[in-house]
Amino acid sequence: MSVNREAALREISDIVLPDGRTLEKADLVRAFSVDGDTVRFVLEVADAGVARSMAPVEAEAKRRLEAMPASPRLPSPCAVPVRRLPCRSGATRPRRPDPSRFPA
Repeated sequence: MSVNREAALREISDIVLPDGRTLEKADLVRAFSVDGDTVRFVLEVADAGVARSMAPVEAEAKRRLEAMPASPRLPSPCAVPVRRLPCRSGATRPRRPDPSRFPA
């Protein structure tokens, strides 16, 4: 059975983070996609320490999504630390990995 993307996103948007904000207010959800009955997303956080503290948030998101009437399958959601660099406009953007650091 297919899962509605907006309903799935609404389902996890009010999960409270360790710092008291919600997932929606913190704007951490990235790459949120629904393919049939599979929901995928990433929680983008500042560093590895914050990523470790997100384990209960990830578990709650998985529990809520699996409790939805369509029962979506979830590959493991994960919190990914991303280093941000300032842009010319003053906004921030993720740092791209250096391809030379990875073997071909």
